[in-house]
Amino acid sequence: MIRTCANILFGLALMAVSAPVSANETGSSRVMLSVQEQKNWQAIGRLNVTGIGYCTATAIGPDLILTAAHCVVDKRTGNSVRPDRVHFLAGFRAGTFAAHGQGREIVLMQGYNRSMRTVDRDIAFIRLAAPLPSTITPISTGRGVQPELSLHTLSYGLDRAQIPSIERDCRLQSRIGAVIYTSCDGVPGVSGAPVIQLVDGKPVVVAVASAVMARQKAPMLHGTVLAVDAAEHRLEILFRQFEGTDVSMPDPVRDGS
Repeated sequence: MIRTCANILFGLALMAVSAPVSANETGSSRVMLSVQEQKNWQAIGRLNVTGIGYCTATAIGPDLILTAAHCVVDKRTGNSVRPDRVHFLAGFRAGTFAAHGQGREIVLMQGYNRSMRTVDRDIAFIRLAAPLPSTITPISTGRGVQPELSLHTLSYGLDRAQIPSIERDCRLQSRIGAVIYTSCDGVPGVSGAPVIQLVDGKPVVVAVASAVMARQKAPMLHGTVLAVDAAEHRLEILFRQFEGTDVSMPDPVRDGS
């Protein structure tokens, strides 16, 4: 039953790019980051996949990018795209970016299958061909969603594809295993975006946006974000799938509990 529910909801995840729709048309609770605010979030960027579209993604290490698996899977073949087709644009804003990284290797969570819509495994790492510059400070990961803390999302939704938007203080609604139901606002393009909590005042990626639970479909799909757990122990499993890696996962944030 749990897997069936997740399978149905995964069908709402979209990443296709088309003409932008204004924020008023979607009634979004997300707000665009100012130029000054975005300087604090340069690790979040647009993930452009040649021939497919774009998603949102996060640098959690100098050469390690976290996003949703379906963002880097060719729906025709069910396989991950060639890594060199993946371009991470850190701090992307209106055609400019703080840094660019091209993919070298992609790994998907074991058991992920796009056609089977396995939301609980809709998570992927991209290893870049070269580290991002030291001016990009990666965002840490941790032990996953803490129910008592509010959630924050940063993303490149299709309604504002050129400038990142932030939503502060949305909430965890419920969860089924690794599938996280939130009150956070979502439209196409939000896929792969980090769901963040502040742990001891420090931002921590706790989940990855996977799908939109639609409450309206026109003029654009719009609803709440369905996310997948990005807790430390799950990311370690994913990280070990890299071939011949001689480095370890970035250290997660500890909250003293």
